[in-house]
Amino acid sequence: MKPVNGGEKLGMPAARFCLGGCAGLALSAGLFCASADAGAPGAAAASFLKFTPSPRATAMGESYVSVTEDAYAAYWNPAGLASVERPEFAATYNASFEDVAHQYVTFAFPLRYGSTLDLNLTRLSVTPFQGYDATGLATRKVTSSDLAIGVAYGRTMLKDEIDRPILNVGANLKSISETLDAVSANTFAADLGAVYYLRPDKYWIRSGRAQELRFALAARNLGPGLKFDKASSPLPTAFTLGASWVAHPAAKSSLILSADNTIANDEKNIFNLGAEYSAFQLMSFRAGYRTGVAIGSGVRFGFGINLSFVDLDYSMSPFGELGAMHKIGVTMKFGKSSARTPLAGKTQRVEHAALMAKKETIVSLQMFANDFIELAKKDLAQRKYISAEV
Repeated sequence: MKPVNGGEKLGMPAARFCLGGCAGLALSAGLFCASADAGAPGAAAASFLKFTPSPRATAMGESYVSVTEDAYAAYWNPAGLASVERPEFAATYNASFEDVAHQYVTFAFPLRYGSTLDLNLTRLSVTPFQGYDATGLATRKVTSSDLAIGVAYGRTMLKDEIDRPILNVGANLKSISETLDAVSANTFAADLGAVYYLRPDKYWIRSGRAQELRFALAARNLGPGLKFDKASSPLPTAFTLGASWVAHPAAKSSLILSADNTIANDEKNIFNLGAEYSAFQLMSFRAGYRTGVAIGSGVRFGFGINLSFVDLDYSMSPFGELGAMHKIGVTMKFGKSSARTPLAGKTQRVEHAALMAKKETIVSLQMFANDFIELAKKDLAQRKYISAEV
């Protein structure tokens, strides 16, 4: 590896953080997979942490850990925050069953492209219900609510020869509380994640434009359990491996295919599939499938409307006789892109990250840049202004 045009080598502290964090995440996943009692429903507390935000993610079958590059990354995979280009505020409202409502709010603020800070809040509320004493007599109405407040950060650790991210890592630290009438419990937890981007020179689909492969690993709810009275229950810890393929079949369209595999301490092994087609950079159509669903088919679908400053998303999940679960989400975008001009919004550019590229690729780019500059100088000297601009 060799720095070029402002690139920086991977120093020892950064290298240890990058490699140690990824190794630790992989090791934790391996130990968890070897020891977790997968397929034990009800084994974990704080089940509200499993209510997933983002209608886009839900419509794609919840196959999202390698796809997310928005404010919702704080939940799905904090590493995705590093790819957020400008400040985003996102909110999801989920009208669930039996008077249960779930809300998720998140705000992502890029310090610069490749370095993003995020604040997020998850809340689950239940309409007050009738309480009874030990003899079965009705007492007062009982209230119940759950809350999690988190701070997340995502950063690009490695970039390629034209300053696009190769390896992103991230973490989300959160405070968790549950309240049932006059009794409450509190704890804390962490979410960790990493995303690796692969952009080979040659693909098996040669006619595809700007193809990209992504591989991701995310760990959720790592921390001590919740303790009511003397009994303590673990958090719903889960590890997810994901991959996705991103392509642009036409100049103003994109296609994403994704797959996730999740193992948790209170659920059976879950497999997710998702697809999204975006047309004219305006409308997005999504569909997906999730295994391990006790009620319903596991099919998910939805759509989105993408404007310059706001995205509107909707998803629908059928649950058999219980009906359907509907999610509505809004993502608002502020300011200008933090990606470097003149390629902002088209080609992502990272400044503060270690450069990883083949020496021959760097030399080839330098030669091309030098030739282009010399040609531009020649055109300007001959007053061929139009040619020079092109």
